[in-house]
Amino acid sequence: MRGRSWPPRAPEGGHTGHLDDASGLLAAPRGRRLCLEVAFASDERLWAPVLDAARAFGSPGTRFSSFGHGVPRRPPAPTPVAEVARAVAGLDASALAAVLADDTRMLACLERTVGTAAYWQPPYPEDLLVATPELCAALAPVAQAIEAAGLLARWAAPAATRQWRVEFDVDATDASWPGNPASALAGWRERRVEAEQRASAWQRRHPRKPLSDVWWSCPLDAPLTSGAFAGVPCGLALVEDEFGWERALVTETAGAGRVLELDRERWAELCRRFPLEVTETSRAVWGWTTGREGAWVIPDWAAVAGEWDAVHLSIAQYLLLAGDVIEVDDERASLVAGWGPDATVWLADRVRAWAAPERWVRADSGTSGEPWVRVPPQD
Repeated sequence: MRGRSWPPRAPEGGHTGHLDDASGLLAAPRGRRLCLEVAFASDERLWAPVLDAARAFGSPGTRFSSFGHGVPRRPPAPTPVAEVARAVAGLDASALAAVLADDTRMLACLERTVGTAAYWQPPYPEDLLVATPELCAALAPVAQAIEAAGLLARWAAPAATRQWRVEFDVDATDASWPGNPASALAGWRERRVEAEQRASAWQRRHPRKPLSDVWWSCPLDAPLTSGAFAGVPCGLALVEDEFGWERALVTETAGAGRVLELDRERWAELCRRFPLEVTETSRAVWGWTTGREGAWVIPDWAAVAGEWDAVHLSIAQYLLLAGDVIEVDDERASLVAGWGPDATVWLADRVRAWAAPERWVRADSGTSGEPWVRVPPQD
């Protein structure tokens, strides 16, 4: 049977997999979150009512607390969703336009959008709040303004020939990069198959204990590069599950070959043609984040390498696909998880370092959330 997902998942009508208009943003978890982050950036006063209203969507154990001493009692009722929707709908158009015209501010919105992606737990309460019809309707002008500003068109660009490789918290670059992608992919597939077998054995012994295991669907061992936005490499600033890195080496790269531009239909087709079963390793974590019960597959990237030298996930397609259930057939589905915006994964030996590495650091002593800045070379 087809799996089931969290209600509500998207505005009525759904989406087709192409992010050509504002409706695509509102139909996708990361797209809706971006609209919310842009609204926050346009008017910081929205933070308080949104976070308060989100209490209604938190887990039952977080809705009640003790005020002072004595017996725990109910906190005040959360702000009504309709009230938050009216506040969001009342955004000042000029303030919104100012945010959209500033790439640095939009990069910060993207960074928070990517930073709140979590595929190993239920969605954040704010993400459930913005999935309601009331908030989707209130955020529609924000999505439309993003489209009108030309950002969706810019973010849909195919992979650039010149991109960036990022190495976090290292003192010297790995000169052997990109190594042997074919060997790396073969090792990745072998480890995924072994992990699936171990997870299957665990589930047979412990059928009532969900196994929290692998949550990413990208081949982590393959060479990875990214484009840049607002003058900052996406692989530096836009990282899911980032570890609070303080410094990085960033190297310009040049690559060429057969690059597949990923979208919903192409991802699903890869899963049908080159399926890699990940049900037992990902059933619990992806079930928690999507609410879906059923079989899971991802593309076998080692097999995909027989036809493509690289695959690219644009910023636009990241916003549309990341964390959203991709139906493969009546039984199976897939998930884009652990990827980054404007990320290119190299499946073949077709990319090289083009220049010497540059040092980048967080602007404020490595504080997570502070912007990354390039360190000028020493004379």
